[in-house]
Amino acid sequence: DPTLWALAPDQVKYIVQAINSTNPSPSPLLLARELLGLLWRFHRDAATAIARHVERVNVTVPYIAVHIRRGDKNRARKPLPLKKIVQRVKKHIHTHNVTFNHVFVMTDDHRVVHELQELAGPSWAVISNTRNNQVGFNACTMPTRREGSHCKHRRKLDAKDNMNIKAVDGRQEAHTLITALELSRHAAYFYADCESNVGHLVQLLRFQSPDTAVCYDSGRPVKGFGMDI
Repeated sequence: DPTLWALAPDQVKYIVQAINSTNPSPSPLLLARELLGLLWRFHRDAATAIARHVERVNVTVPYIAVHIRRGDKNRARKPLPLKKIVQRVKKHIHTHNVTFNHVFVMTDDHRVVHELQELAGPSWAVISNTRNNQVGFNACTMPTRREGSHCKHRRKLDAKDNMNIKAVDGRQEAHTLITALELSRHAAYFYADCESNVGHLVQLLRFQSPDTAVCYDSGRPVKGFGMDI
């Protein structure tokens, strides 16, 4: 998308690994954050659109953010049950005396938002920018992501899945994703799976203490593509 100046998680991972292998800094993570901060820039029109999207979410600070990926990731590895995620996040909140008004959920499946609210109870005000028709991202249905053994079934896809995404739809998808990234990077605390590429990216985009980005499956800080904290 020519209106966006951003990097994909795999590109960020490559840059971070290069920094980690060549720079003797005592805090490679902070150095990577500085570098990514210089690169994480948007075209004026895109920045305006993303700012509008953020405003529409209507989140009240302070807030926390939780990233939960479903879709094709659930076939790659057994996900942590949502009930356990809620329990572990609540335990961390209680232990560290975290105060918040909203819980922003970054997810590819709108059903997660409702399930999370039911499991967490009225003490959590759960919000998200996930569309109501999103039911889990599947890379094999993307026109540019058909390669690889994980997409062996691609020939069985419906004809509608083989259609190229319109430019306007792609731009809207990008704005939705970046809006979620922006809200997650500004959250007081951010919780994600330790193996989540998006979680690692958010850690690098954040400016708060690294230990405020927490793995809900281990309780440790999110590494940021293996960067030493």
